Amino acid sequence: MNFELSISNTTSTQKPKGMEIARLQFQRKSINLDIFVDYIKEGRTFCYVFTDNDIVFGNNVKTISHFMYTNVVALDVDDSTAEMNDYVATLLYKPTVAYTTYSNGCKGYRFRLVYVFNDKIISTNEYQAVYKAIVEANNMNLSDNCMYSVNQCFIGNGSDAVEVVRNDVVYNKSM
Repeated sequence: MNFELSISNTTSTQKPKGMEIARLQFQRKSINLDIFVDYIKEGRTFCYVFTDNDIVFGNNVKTISHFMYTNVVALDVDDSTAEMNDYVATLLYKPTVAYTTYSNGCKGYRFRLVYVFNDKIISTNEYQAVYKAIVEANNMNLSDNCMYSVNQCFIGNGSDAVEVVRNDVVYNKSM
């Protein structure tokens, strides 16, 4: 299955900060799960699909008012007492892809859960409803809900320490 995601033009071996984040440039691409995992391991940064006119864009386009759609919902798990594989094993709905973040091991385990959907999520309200449904169905208690906003980017992990788990489950919005 192919899906569209906006992907940074740069890679990183450590977490981008400050002006590095501000200067990120994205381009919409049609990718599959193999390519997505490769991009995660390259340390690329991702965001959803915005009104970018099919050109490279920056943070001025990556706004709530410019959001068009996504087939992806990402969740951050920070400061977990369970390592990623053990945490994922407890979930009723497994993420399509899970991976450790650059900060894994700093103040607990840190990783990202990515859910891919067959159908597009086409509004901010629908996105937030799907996000909440995933959290509630899995009985998750997230300390960081930054990914609740459609304009939040999420960063891959280009370090040698990255761990990636693929479950290859693709969901329908009705779950």
